[in-house]
Amino acid sequence: MQRIHDGLYVSGQIGVADIPALQAAGIAQIICHRPDGESADQPDFADIAAAAGAMRTVHVPVAGGFPDEAVDATRQALASGLPTLMYCRSGMRSCVIWALIEARKGRAAAEIVGEAAQLGYDLMPLYGLLETQG
Repeated sequence: MQRIHDGLYVSGQIGVADIPALQAAGIAQIICHRPDGESADQPDFADIAAAAGAMRTVHVPVAGGFPDEAVDATRQALASGLPTLMYCRSGMRSCVIWALIEARKGRAAAEIVGEAAQLGYDLMPLYGLLETQG
């Protein structure tokens, strides 16, 4: 789990067994950007949601691009202000969604790409796209 900023984290695939540790860490919302059935070893989102209990869970599956609907749904979920973990297979899709949200807020692409790089995510190939979002 990588901290983007206070209250927002990104990670690769989580499992049902990870839920207690996430709760103990103060996570109150989970956003999944991974479609169910993407790989045989991945738990269904419904199983994650059931294990999460009182935690808020949001499924915004992203495959084959980053549609405005996925960016908007994630932005709306983050507007809750709840401490949130966003995840997908490796964390990259979740990081890209975060980057698109930030770019649409008017943040500079260079700043966003640099912040993502500190987390281990290379968004340089999306630099041009991020520049056009503001």
